[in-house]
Amino acid sequence: MAVRPEILDSERRGFVVFDDASQLEHRGMVVREVCRLEGELVASIACSLEAARGIHRRRTISDLDDWGTKKLADLAYFLGLVSEEDRTDICSLSRLRDRYAHDLERGQLDSDAKMFGYIQDTNLYKRTAQCASLTPQAAFLAIVCELVARLHEAAPGRGTGGSGAQQSDGADRDG
Repeated sequence: MAVRPEILDSERRGFVVFDDASQLEHRGMVVREVCRLEGELVASIACSLEAARGIHRRRTISDLDDWGTKKLADLAYFLGLVSEEDRTDICSLSRLRDRYAHDLERGQLDSDAKMFGYIQDTNLYKRTAQCASLTPQAAFLAIVCELVARLHEAAPGRGTGGSGAQQSDGADRDG
């Protein structure tokens, strides 16, 4: 499954999620958006566990907050919230975030081939031909928005969540 056309269209139009200064700094954008994706993983897992096992959502969120992204992606996969391909993509984006967070020498997505390679290696990028026509920043945002939308659809009680780009402040984290 590819990135939804409406998400690609919003990124093609230059949909602004951040202020002008952070639009130019990919490091902060990547760290922020992958953290948002991680928060969406936690919220979706919590909703799923609450629906299936009656475990209180807020308690589950506090228990999962310290888990790493790979463990959260694995749990989401085992709960049926994400496909194996989406799990792999989430882990790839987590590695991209970690590189930006811990390697101050890394360049912008459009000038550092290794950093953009993390995005190009995702299944969503490979399966969505239109991603190649987007800027690296827009392709990254489209992939994150698609993964967030899929999490919203898969978790009981979360709803569709649209493209997810409008909710970058994590306001929906508690479901």
